[in-house]
Amino acid sequence: MAKEPEASQTEVEKELKRAVSAFNRGRFYEVESILYRVIWTLGMSPDEHIQARTLLGNALRRMGRTAEAEKELRKALEISTAEGKAATRRDLMLSMGKLHFRKGDLDLANDLLKEAHDGAKEAGDGLLQGKALIDMGNVQIMLGNYKAAELRLQDGVRLIEKHGTKAELMRGLHNLAYVHFHQGDLAQAKAVLTRCLELCKDAEPGICVYVYSDLAHTCIQLGELDRAEELLKKAGEMLDRTGDALGRLNVRWVQGLLMAARGDLKGSIAVYEEVSGAIAEVGAMVNLIEVILDYVPILISAGRADEAENALAKARGIVEELSLGHFRKRIAEAQGLLKRR
Repeated sequence: MAKEPEASQTEVEKELKRAVSAFNRGRFYEVESILYRVIWTLGMSPDEHIQARTLLGNALRRMGRTAEAEKELRKALEISTAEGKAATRRDLMLSMGKLHFRKGDLDLANDLLKEAHDGAKEAGDGLLQGKALIDMGNVQIMLGNYKAAELRLQDGVRLIEKHGTKAELMRGLHNLAYVHFHQGDLAQAKAVLTRCLELCKDAEPGICVYVYSDLAHTCIQLGELDRAEELLKKAGEMLDRTGDALGRLNVRWVQGLLMAARGDLKGSIAVYEEVSGAIAEVGAMVNLIEVILDYVPILISAGRADEAENALAKARGIVEELSLGHFRKRIAEAQGLLKRR
């Protein structure tokens, strides 16, 4: 499509502002629509091109379209490098780190996040430094280094509490709750996630969906099934306002776990088949492993041990390929269930 010769600077600024507002409300499809028009039809400065491509890349990542997201982020990085924009490069390293974390490329993700962190620290950007620490903590979780993860997450939360918004603080706390959950401290995970619910009043629905569904997951583990159902209903209402594909799958996944907890194994397994296939399609390998490990006991209980064994073998292969130490204990526990069936 040919570019229009000139575009009013005011128009470009207005459209970028609209896109940022849509992103903050979790309306990722709207972000995509606005920014494709901006990128292909309006004349922009290098800074505006970087902003537009970065925002589009982040929106596409949140919609589970990782290949397209990487393409946009690389274009933004090319412009940033050509223009010598150190600050935008730091932001892009953070975005690229998140993308590669989602794909399971943990070594590359950590290198990108460390560059973002170190650059932010040197520049005195406490907020970006805190965000990078949160994501570096997530990498350590996946490697099974829980103490290192907790330290990074706590440091990140402290920096964000000082320099960031309530919504940004909520994201940091949400990740800290994940550590507590997977170390078996469900009461502490619930307490942190409950605090996150309060902070959700100032956050975009796309992030809050995960808080509600993860708190529902925790409540299921604690046997609080009615509360879990209430939380999932709220998460579902939020999904009507967002295009977050992974968020939608996350909610559906926990709905299936609730079905199993209430004795509907057949319905639960149908959800597992739907969700695992969709997650594999978008290439979110970390999520796929988690889904498989959550559903292996359900498959065994339903008398479908062969399917459980095949799914577990698939998860084990991904874990070994990507060196995801976080999952090795759970895989061993699932193998023990299979042997005792």
